[in-house]
Amino acid sequence: MARRKSLFELLIENENVNLEIEYNILNKLLTESSIIGAFDSIYDAIDRYVLPDWKYSCRCIELNDLRKKIGIQHSSIRRSNYDIEYCLLFFELIYNLVQELIIKYKKGEICVNKESILYKVIKNIEEILEELNYSIEKIEDRYVIVEKDAVLTSIAEKNLNICSDVIEYRRFNLKGDIETKKAIILKLADKIEPLKIKFKGNNYNSLMDDVQMLLNNLNLRHNNLNGKNKKEIIVKMSDEELEIWYDRVYDMILAVLQIDDYLDNSNEIEKLKKKLK
Repeated sequence: MARRKSLFELLIENENVNLEIEYNILNKLLTESSIIGAFDSIYDAIDRYVLPDWKYSCRCIELNDLRKKIGIQHSSIRRSNYDIEYCLLFFELIYNLVQELIIKYKKGEICVNKESILYKVIKNIEEILEELNYSIEKIEDRYVIVEKDAVLTSIAEKNLNICSDVIEYRRFNLKGDIETKKAIILKLADKIEPLKIKFKGNNYNSLMDDVQMLLNNLNLRHNNLNGKNKKEIIVKMSDEELEIWYDRVYDMILAVLQIDDYLDNSNEIEKLKKKLK
């Protein structure tokens, strides 16, 4: 007779994310848990204590209005059949707003009698994202959801001056936003510009040359749609094709940054090699 599985084994086996269920659990935490006084839910607290002075409120004084403005009100999420992009936008918004509440609580600006609920919301969102292979990263004064990528994280940590740009490019909802991607690539291009001399004469020079060629001919550094730098192939290229090339350039720039780190460590590696012989 087969062994009966324990409750905890069954829970672990059924951990695949159902966005409808997760959304409804989170929404219940936000609307039914009194955290301030007898009646104030997290939603009420956000309306009262966060939105009046939150720089990203878009002049909205109620969370429902803000959700409507960015198209993630309850009805639109339900109509989309809990599409992942709608849900991620909702998670990102709530994560930021609850973090603002936590800041006010820690500063003593508000008296919260159930702060554990705030941390429960944060934990739930982080765990959902983990299951979906996303993470949440802080960029300046806001949190953004990005695809998980160990290489990306390593590069961002070692290049703090461009950390936000490296992460921003991987935002889950940046697909199709060519102008924003272009602006980020140009910032990253400035970062690798001084490395050209360092790459001369080694095995990685062709990578640097290719990156520079693409930067100069994909309507990034120069206007390749008209004028003296016009490239007919770029004029005829669809936005979808151009975005694919922009993503390739971004990945190649990350490769340059990785190799730069390797070159910095190569002398130490050679010393270790000699000691290992």
